[in-house]
Amino acid sequence: MKRTTTDDGQHTAAYWRERAEEARTRAEEMRDRDTRAMMTMIAETYDRIATLSEMREGRQTGPVRK
Repeated sequence: MKRTTTDDGQHTAAYWRERAEEARTRAEEMRDRDTRAMMTMIAETYDRIATLSEMREGRQTGPVRK
């Protein structure tokens, strides 16, 4: 089982990546274009949170923003 929280009680990057994937899956099921776009934006937000979580967890998978 994947760990979903860190020692300090914050959600892990893996948790947020799973939420992003779930939102993308839901977006694909949406018939309304605006609703699908909103779900896609939610997924992108979860991905950004995951990246921040990775940085907080001491590992980095993407380029550093300056």
